[in-house]
Amino acid sequence: MAGSAPDDALRPAPEGRELADEDLAALVSGLMKVREQPVVPGEDRYIFSARRVMGSSKVIDRFPAAEPAGVQPRPLFAVTAGPRDPRAILLVENPSVFSSLIQTTFIEENLTLCAFGYGLTIENIGDRIKDGAVLACAAAGERPKDLPYLLESRPAFFWGDLDLEGLRIFETLRRAIPTIQLPKIYEEMALRATKRELSHPYSSLFDKTGHRYPRCDDPVVETLARACAERAVDQEALLPIEAFGDLTRPYGL
Repeated sequence: MAGSAPDDALRPAPEGRELADEDLAALVSGLMKVREQPVVPGEDRYIFSARRVMGSSKVIDRFPAAEPAGVQPRPLFAVTAGPRDPRAILLVENPSVFSSLIQTTFIEENLTLCAFGYGLTIENIGDRIKDGAVLACAAAGERPKDLPYLLESRPAFFWGDLDLEGLRIFETLRRAIPTIQLPKIYEEMALRATKRELSHPYSSLFDKTGHRYPRCDDPVVETLARACAERAVDQEALLPIEAFGDLTRPYGL
């Protein structure tokens, strides 16, 4: 294949046409290496790309058809706190809540998990865990070895802000983790949403703009969407937590 014209999978993306001719030639040469050179054990897709295509780790994103099978996803990191064999798992939206929980006895029996940015968000963490791209980093307690297994075999809950976007995050998580539930603590949050001094409107002043209504294909989500249709409650307002059972019992029970 060396020296032959690249097929469609290797042709430069439209943005590449503004490159100098010499850079275009180097790009095509690098993409040929993508096709010809085998994947080295331990290479994730960003290392794979940077070693072959002009020292660029991200250019492979522009040519998904050229990427061979066997390249590992870029590792992403989730922060955890709790035992290796937890009773239940709680995914939290905001790092400040995670920081508060790791200072309590909640993590003696339960695993708390929070996304850590750089491509990993609480919204996409379910899909990334299923892909095997997430590495658990223990901020407290033991490092869980098999997050996909734990999420399938233990009760799993998501706790975030009571607002429309938070409910959309839950719906996205549930597509990757079908058994995940909203915890009982949302009952208190819904009550606070009825009180002006304990809740806030959707306004840029409160960093609440651009929220979209959730799909509401679940009665619990529909009920909570009505509760926060006009006013929202951030999860930090519930700290410090005293009734830990409200984090590991389903909403409505």
